[in-house]
Amino acid sequence: MRQLHTWSCFVWGLSGFVHMVFLRNLLFCYVFLSPMLAWGHEPLASWSTARVHSESLVLQVSLAPGMVKPFLDSQMVDAPWVDYTNFSDVYALLKDKAPSLFEVRSGGEHLEVKETDVVWTDEDDVEFWLTYSRPILNPLFFQAAYLKSMVGEHEATLVVFGEEGQQLSWELLSNGNDWLELNLTEPPRSTWVSFKAFVVLGVAHILTGYDHLLFLGGLLVVCRQFSSMALVISCFTVAHSLTLALSAFDWVVLPGRIVEPLIAVSIVYVGVENLLRDPQRRWILTFVFGLIHGFGFAGVLRETGLGTEGLALIVPLFSFNLGVELGQIAVAVVVLPLILKMRHWSGFIRYGLPALSGMVALMGGYWFVMRVFFS
Repeated sequence: MRQLHTWSCFVWGLSGFVHMVFLRNLLFCYVFLSPMLAWGHEPLASWSTARVHSESLVLQVSLAPGMVKPFLDSQMVDAPWVDYTNFSDVYALLKDKAPSLFEVRSGGEHLEVKETDVVWTDEDDVEFWLTYSRPILNPLFFQAAYLKSMVGEHEATLVVFGEEGQQLSWELLSNGNDWLELNLTEPPRSTWVSFKAFVVLGVAHILTGYDHLLFLGGLLVVCRQFSSMALVISCFTVAHSLTLALSAFDWVVLPGRIVEPLIAVSIVYVGVENLLRDPQRRWILTFVFGLIHGFGFAGVLRETGLGTEGLALIVPLFSFNLGVELGQIAVAVVVLPLILKMRHWSGFIRYGLPALSGMVALMGGYWFVMRVFFS
C-alpha cells in the first residue's frame, strides 16, 4: 500500500512538473516574443505612386507615422514624433522636408519640386504630394532617398502611371534596392514580372503574418482528424479570398484601424473558446473570422498603390492571393503533421492544449491593446 502511495505521489509530482514546464514556456513566449511580434505582421510601411501628366509629374508618397520620425531624424536634430494630435504643428516642417523624400531625374538631369503638400489621411498615414516639371528626356529615374534613413529592412512600393492611366512600371523597393528606372517611350513593364512580384509579396506577407498564422493555429490545434483540418483551412481560404477581392475592387472597404483590432479579437476568441469548451462546427467560425482577415490582406494589396482600375487589378489580385495560399500551404505541410503527432501524447489534452490556447489568447489580447491604444 505504501508503495502504491509513493508511486501515485511520484506520478502526481511528475504531472505537476510537466504542467509547470508548459506554463513556463507559455510565459516565456508571452514576455519575450510579444515585443518582437508586436503587430502580428509587417505591413508595407510606405508606398508611392507617380503619375505623368501633360505638363507635370505628380508623386504621391504615403508613410506610416512610425516612418516619419526616422526620416526627419536624418534631416535634422531632435525631430518630433508625428501623430494626428500634433500634425498641424509640424505641417510646415513636413512640407519643408518633403522634397528630400525622393530623388527624381529625367535624362540624368535633376527634376526640381515645384509644389508640395502634406495631409493626414483617414487611414492615419502621412501623405506627401510632390509636383515636378514634366519629364521630357529618358530615362526617368526615381530613388527613394528616405529608405536610407530606416533601421532594419523596410519594403515599399512605387507604381508609375502614364498620361492615360496605364501602368508603366512597378517596383518593390527596400533599403538595398531603392530605385526604379524606366523609359517613357518603351512598352509598359510585362504583366509576368508583376505577377511574380505579387506572388512573392503574398508569400512574404503570410509567412510574416504571425496573427493570421496564430489564428489558424488556434483553430487547428483542437482538430482531431486531418479532414477537419482541411475543412478549416479551406473555409479560411474561401472567406479571405472573398473579402480580399471585394476590398481590392473598392466594393467593400474597411479601414485598417477597425480591421486590425478585429483580427486580434478573432485570435482572443479562438484561444478562449479552446479553454472553455469543446469547439463545435469550427468551419463556421473560421469562415466568419476569415472574412475579417481578408480585409487585412486587402490592406496590404491596396498599399501597393495599384488602385482599383478594372482589369488592371486582376493580375495583382490573383497573384497576391496565390502567394498567400502558397505560403499557407507551406506552413500547413509543416504544422499539420506536428499537431496530429502532439495529439497522441497522453498529456496533451490536459496540459498541452490549455497551454497553447492560453498563449493564443494572450497574444491576441496583446495585439488588441497595441492596435487600439498604441497605433
